[in-house]
Amino acid sequence: MAAVLTRGGLMAAALLLGAGLALLLAGRGLARRIAGLAVLSAGAVLLPVAGGGRAGLTLALAGLILSAAGISLALALARQLARRYGARDLDELLALARKEEDE
Repeated sequence: MAAVLTRGGLMAAALLLGAGLALLLAGRGLARRIAGLAVLSAGAVLLPVAGGGRAGLTLALAGLILSAAGISLALALARQLARRYGARDLDELLALARKEEDE
């Protein structure tokens, strides 16, 4: 029974990693990319839990805390960029940065 749970957990982690990577690479907006990062980190946190054992759970809790802090920081920075430049798309922000660099 434990092997089935481990296999299911690994498959769920792989699905989350794939979905997060797809969102991260295909997303144009900052919010979508940050959401992709959140899903990707959830998959990465699930990997040690699927492996089982107390060490896996400890790693997962540490990963959740670090992930939440990183995503919170990314959302705060995205909000500030949107307020300052009025752009929510990464391509628009890069174009504005190049424009400021040329001036």
